[in-house]
Amino acid sequence: FTITTWFRIDPVANGVIEKEKPYLYWFCTSKGHGYTAHFVGNCLVISCSKLKEKAFQHCIQYEFKPREWYMITFAHQYQRWAKSSIHCYINGQLVSNAYFPWSIESGDLFDKCYIGCTPDRNDLTSFSGQLSTFYLFSLDLEP
Repeated sequence: FTITTWFRIDPVANGVIEKEKPYLYWFCTSKGHGYTAHFVGNCLVISCSKLKEKAFQHCIQYEFKPREWYMITFAHQYQRWAKSSIHCYINGQLVSNAYFPWSIESGDLFDKCYIGCTPDRNDLTSFSGQLSTFYLFSLDLEP
């Protein structure tokens, strides 16, 4: 599947950057399997969790500047017999590839989906900025 959107980050007044982890998205199945993307400092972290205790994270180093617009695309490639991958494009340029030792079954429904926050919706994990239309395609699309 593919996720693509335009976003801009606005700094939070009186925010503590070391504690903030604003989420772009948080998609999870009823089994607790899911995919997330969140910021930690100047790093965008994408993760894939199979079980609560089994997760894989990948850090994308990119100089995201406050109040600037970015187009981001995550192309998830499911491989049945090999490692699955996520390709990250920023402004149309491939900036990172992450290979996951497992992937979530394509038939599983993501029934807990959040854009710009996590299920607990607290200030430390809520996205501060602007998001344009959030596209989610069932196919692996690449620019």
